[in-house]
Amino acid sequence: MKRKALFFATLFMVSVVATAQNLCIDDDFSDGNFTHNPQWVGDTACFVVANNVLRLSGSHADSSYLSTPLRLSGADTLQWSVWVKHNSLTSNNSFIRLYLYSNSANPYHVSEGMYVEVKPRTAATLSVRCVQPDGVQTLVEPVPYKLLPTNAGQMRLRATRLPNGWWTLDIDTLGGYDFAPLASFAEPANYMVGQDGFYTIWCRYTANDKTKFFVDDVEAKPLVAVVEPEPEVMPMVGDVLINEVLFNPYDGGGDFVELYNNTDSAIALGNICMATWDKGIDGIKTIVSMPEGVVVLPHDYVVVTTDAYFLLSHYTVAYPDKVVEVGKLPSYPNAGGSVVVALADSTVIDRFDYTEDMHYRWLTDVEGVSLERRSFSEPTQSAGNWHSAAKSAGWATPTARNSQAVSVPAADDVFDIEPNIFSPDGDGYNDVLTIAYRTAKGNLFANISVFDHAGRMVRAVERNAFLGTNGIFEWNGTDDNGRLCNMGNYIVLIEVYDPNGGSMQFKKVVTLMHKR
Repeated sequence: MKRKALFFATLFMVSVVATAQNLCIDDDFSDGNFTHNPQWVGDTACFVVANNVLRLSGSHADSSYLSTPLRLSGADTLQWSVWVKHNSLTSNNSFIRLYLYSNSANPYHVSEGMYVEVKPRTAATLSVRCVQPDGVQTLVEPVPYKLLPTNAGQMRLRATRLPNGWWTLDIDTLGGYDFAPLASFAEPANYMVGQDGFYTIWCRYTANDKTKFFVDDVEAKPLVAVVEPEPEVMPMVGDVLINEVLFNPYDGGGDFVELYNNTDSAIALGNICMATWDKGIDGIKTIVSMPEGVVVLPHDYVVVTTDAYFLLSHYTVAYPDKVVEVGKLPSYPNAGGSVVVALADSTVIDRFDYTEDMHYRWLTDVEGVSLERRSFSEPTQSAGNWHSAAKSAGWATPTARNSQAVSVPAADDVFDIEPNIFSPDGDGYNDVLTIAYRTAKGNLFANISVFDHAGRMVRAVERNAFLGTNGIFEWNGTDDNGRLCNMGNYIVLIEVYDPNGGSMQFKKVVTLMHKR
């Protein structure tokens, strides 16, 4: 459960850490050279350190590399991280390849290892991939290229390896630490982790690109145990929230439930249970205890499933170590049911009554599509607080921020209407117009109406809706008869009033796009 905020909290200038098991790398080039701590060897005449950053400095079209020893224990959770910058590469023959772990310092002699590569694919895109070279061992399914805009300029890449051989590759295209998942995959059997190896920076470049690669913050190390806050003895109502549910998995897969720690303290997963709700007797029906020894950090996620391998194989899982496999979960029927988080004494911590109809109406097939919570500040049982996961996110976001998450305005008496352009086409991305609000006043009511370009009202979204201190409404692009509105601009009018006659208005023009 040690994640990026903990791992990157301290960046050491000491560059090589040696133990009985590990020879690690941590080099930010702040010493102004690459000749010690650690010592990089290879084509040293083709690299310089300027402004505490390693830079390629070739004299003509060529191929140059630097390498340093590396040894990491396969019994640990391991992590590699590196910052890379390019300056408008001109040729598909130019690339930077980072051998995270290989059996030779010289890239031309590598027969086993894992590398991350950044290179142009077209005039408009860069590609990033993580793959094992051909040789003694090969990946059955090499990780495909991930295309990025060439104007990304800089990026920070992070690879994580779990002790079971599962890898993830993440990226921040702005060079920071706000990582997004790129790929996940299993390594081949008998992989070389645990043996003596090398970390290698290899640049191949044309004459035009001979000075266009920059590298910094090179790290390769185990994730060090961090002293965590003491787990709560017993969570209270609202401390653990249901955040995502997959109740209709792909054929052969298992359900999953994602939980969110809504507190500033760590919570032991073993202190809660998963249950179902028996509506006939109005109480807990089934109790399934959670594993002991798993701690959910403050404001963090854990995914509980009966089939972790299937989940990792069919979805992009940002943080595989946050997936917990259990022998069984309560039954979550496809048509509808209840997800309940409870204590052993049947005290309900959170409960979500779902139906298949809560999925986005234009989806023709919801198998393998999760329902995502949109806001932690909205009630779990509010139907408008749930939406089908986006197609662009792979139809589910286990262990990561939900693709349909929205933020309630920070200021009082404000309505945020987003996005400016929405497209109710069933792909899960910007399918609905979200109307989020926050108000400091109590006892308020609202009418929300939608007008077309000619001033005709096409949809009464809400009438005399009682407002809490914050909340979310949405418009799915249909008129009052349930028909999808035509493409074009629409005016959303929000009229807020109180029983004493006070009122205020909010108005915004939005654009509806669709393929129908």
